[in-house]
Amino acid sequence: MAKRRSKNDIVDGFTTMKAAQRAVTSGKSPKTTTQKAGEASSKPKPEPARSPKTRIDHTTQPTRHNVECYECRYGFVITGLLKDTFCPKCKSALVATEYSLDKRWAGNIKTIGTVHITEKGVVGGGKIVAGNVILAGSIEGGKTQVIGRLEARAGGRFKPEVVDARDLIVRDDASLSFETEIRFRNIDVAGKLSASIVASGIVMIRSTGHLLGKVCGKHLVVENGAGLNATLDVA
Repeated sequence: MAKRRSKNDIVDGFTTMKAAQRAVTSGKSPKTTTQKAGEASSKPKPEPARSPKTRIDHTTQPTRHNVECYECRYGFVITGLLKDTFCPKCKSALVATEYSLDKRWAGNIKTIGTVHITEKGVVGGGKIVAGNVILAGSIEGGKTQVIGRLEARAGGRFKPEVVDARDLIVRDDASLSFETEIRFRNIDVAGKLSASIVASGIVMIRSTGHLLGKVCGKHLVVENGAGLNATLDVA
């Protein structure tokens, strides 16, 4: 005899349709766990690793100072900050103090540094020995020995007989005039210079410079636009 099925075992089409309608009304939908072939995953893909940026810094070279001992005249180089030191040859202590003279002066100064003579500064006596001198005032007396450069700026003036400098620089705002002959190693003229000059090195006349007088030396360089009205004796 065949076994009878109970009502709970029988599922007709009407019951199935009603169950589907109730699922839609409640907002629930059957979950699907099957992923079609070739379908992209919903998970975000990890970004490719980026190599760190390379930072290139420019290396600043330390300042080099050409120094000459004011005792034995031995020349050497100091790298970095110019400060008190000792001469490698004669072992003398060398002072690197910088001075600014803003009034009348008749004392003594000895330094491998720079002496600034301002507009109100007047050297009337004493003795100055310096690595460099920047001149906006005047040197009228005493003795000034410049181991490096004498740089003349606007208003600067000096008597050649009381100044002994290796190089002369005439800035574009400076104007110098001498009746007697002046002698330097190198002369760089960006302003106005009227003189009879003797140079053992190079005479440079910048585009803004004007030289009047006489030039006796080994090398003469004249930039375009420079003014030159002088008798030349250049070997």
